[in-house]
Amino acid sequence: MFYQQSPGYYYSSQIGSSYRSYDAAVCGVYGNGKLVTGFNTSSYSANDREPPLLYSAGSSSYSSSSWKAAVLAPGFQIKQIVHQNGKFVAVGARFESAYPYHSKGAILISPDGVEWITLAINNTTYLEAVCHDGTRWVAVGKSGVVLTSSNGFEWTRTTIPGGETLTSVAAGNGYCVVGSANGKIHTTTDFVSWNFQHAVSGSVSSLAVGDGKFMALIGKRIYKAAFSPVGVADIVSQPFSGFVVPQQSVVLSVGSAGSGSLEYQWYEGASGNTSFPVPGATAASYQTPPLTGDAIYWVRVSNALGQEDSATAVLTMQYPPVITSQPANKQLEAGQDVSTSVVVTGNNISYQWFRGFSGDLSSPLAGATSASLTIPSGVAGVSYYWLRAGNERGVVHSVAMRAEVHMVPPRITGEPLDKTIFAGDYSPIRVYAEGSLLSYQWYAGASGDTSRPVPETYSSFSPPYDVPGTYRFWVRVSNSHGFVDSRAASFMVLPSLKPVITRQPLDTVAYQGVGKSIYISASGDDLDYAWYGGESGDTSALLEDYGSSFNPSVAAVGVYRYWVRVSNASGFVDSEAVNYLVKPQGTGLITSHPVDATVELGYSNSLTVTAAGSSLSYQWYVGVSGDDSNPVDGKTSSYFYPEDSEVGQTSYWVRVTSGSTVEDSETAVVKVIPRILVITDPPLDRVTFVGDGIYYYVYTQGS
Repeated sequence: MFYQQSPGYYYSSQIGSSYRSYDAAVCGVYGNGKLVTGFNTSSYSANDREPPLLYSAGSSSYSSSSWKAAVLAPGFQIKQIVHQNGKFVAVGARFESAYPYHSKGAILISPDGVEWITLAINNTTYLEAVCHDGTRWVAVGKSGVVLTSSNGFEWTRTTIPGGETLTSVAAGNGYCVVGSANGKIHTTTDFVSWNFQHAVSGSVSSLAVGDGKFMALIGKRIYKAAFSPVGVADIVSQPFSGFVVPQQSVVLSVGSAGSGSLEYQWYEGASGNTSFPVPGATAASYQTPPLTGDAIYWVRVSNALGQEDSATAVLTMQYPPVITSQPANKQLEAGQDVSTSVVVTGNNISYQWFRGFSGDLSSPLAGATSASLTIPSGVAGVSYYWLRAGNERGVVHSVAMRAEVHMVPPRITGEPLDKTIFAGDYSPIRVYAEGSLLSYQWYAGASGDTSRPVPETYSSFSPPYDVPGTYRFWVRVSNSHGFVDSRAASFMVLPSLKPVITRQPLDTVAYQGVGKSIYISASGDDLDYAWYGGESGDTSALLEDYGSSFNPSVAAVGVYRYWVRVSNASGFVDSEAVNYLVKPQGTGLITSHPVDATVELGYSNSLTVTAAGSSLSYQWYVGVSGDDSNPVDGKTSSYFYPEDSEVGQTSYWVRVTSGSTVEDSETAVVKVIPRILVITDPPLDRVTFVGDGIYYYVYTQGS
């Protein structure tokens, strides 16, 4: 993230991935000597344990290691943080259940960015932005909610007209300005009356105040509005735009506010074009002459402090509806989606479809209010439908179209096939069928035996797969015209496979007091792991670690042997025993030398050195310690990933420098070994139809 610590200077900081998941959005602010950041994600609930607020202080770099989590209960998301009026204030949501959409708007307040007071606001779901206008705090959010508070603890709720989600807020020049997700901007001076100011396509993602103007970021564009004097003429409601009929006279009016006497002048044309003033039209309202075609007008409102132009009032002449294309008759299967449509010329047209013959208004179709109709097909038979279209200039009726819905008997096109799986694997069986409004019921046993129905009523069925054995299942496909039974499919569940080791544990070197894990990779279902000390197969020294990785004790220097038994219900397999060498810590500049490592081909493993000193620099070399004839280009940090693309072994060391002190590390030998080649899933029996292709699969791991 980027932040501003002083005017004109911007800095960057990285937050470690251990704090937040990859999809978290970040916000932040610098204040009181601290950088404070907040997070929100696309999916969240009260069970989320990632910290919603972090702070970092006492560091000029704000590196990923300098961040600390603020002490908060779980379940918060932070949308925006500001530091104004001597306080940090954050807004977002407080999730009060595991369900990710049950939330209340949240306000969090802190004097120092470390200790926070949290408020959950009833009758709100999410707050998006916050600011301080010099007198009060203002927070905005979903459903047009506006919250105000003089002290940050007691909040008063209002809403803007229309209830649109508010995404941003700013204050300046005596005004509070809010932006919405629909691209609209409103202003207020008293938080009672709100004035619409501007609208464009997009969401107002940010509002800012500075250099004597308001600025809005909407999409990829920035819009600016210079400060106006307090009391300047201000339009608060725009004149009407809409459709008219011939000889109609329309009263246009504008709502306005401002100090002193307000003056008005109406014009013909687009807003800002003063070429065609309307004589005598100098009031807040203007009645047009009888109209015979399209017309546009606007008004300028002014006082001694300034002026504002209204939006253009567009008056569009309506034309009578005329049907130029009638609906066509249709034949369709029950359950099939088929549409018919009518072409109508004119404008400002409303539509309504009816069941029956043309002109019969007794059976309107709910929701069928466009020029096209998806024909109801749930019942077989013949029906008629027609369209009524109209505007203020007239109404027209289409002819009635004939829709014939017929039921197609069920027919199986693809029988369920025999399957063989291992216990614990998931694999459905499926039937393919044609027909109208089909229903499915699966049964256990021979085809036609309905004594053992199973609770599956779809075209596919997932048989029980935990208990080994051979089972038979079939399905009845039916509709109102009859039914057809499938063949009985054999479903064989084999015992689960014994575990297979795909990566053995490797010899490992660690330093006293600095733990390093060893681990194993294995394939199989429901695996259990038991680690032992000693030689492979010796179960007399069971250790307290039951996962695929193991962290041996590093309290005492020495060489130790460990191995692991991997098991499931079908059996077990024992790993090789490996050496675990614990070395003493260094006493010079280098406290932990790089250590020997064994890695499998393609698995990268880092060499690391730890040193104590100031202004440390590093250079890695290939060869034995002290031989500086083969430096590794670009490898000048405390860790290094050796080449692992070929089997073999290579020696490395590192030179560490601190001022005039130089120390060469011990030699570390990296051995790259081939990966184990194992079959993890053998091929299974398969069944297919004559003429169809079939694939057999085997799954392996190794190099």
